[in-house]
Amino acid sequence: MRKMKRLYILMAAIGLSGAAVAQNHKLNSVVRGTDGMPVSGAIVSILGESTSVLTDENGAFTLETSADDALVSIQAEGYYAK
Repeated sequence: MRKMKRLYILMAAIGLSGAAVAQNHKLNSVVRGTDGMPVSGAIVSILGESTSVLTDENGAFTLETSADDALVSIQAEGYYAK
């Protein structure tokens, strides 16, 4: 059985935007591999929170958080931890 390699990327407050409704922020971004191609099916989560989403076929994702400076973890098959 092939061992799944994972990529962990931490981003601090990248792309946080949104209305001041209940102080929630919306994070919109795209996950790309080292070759610049979108990574679909990557797991994106905000560290310290229980919410996770998968990137779409274009590598795009949207997450909501109440944190002003969120750290994001990205895990994708075929990539090593960094």
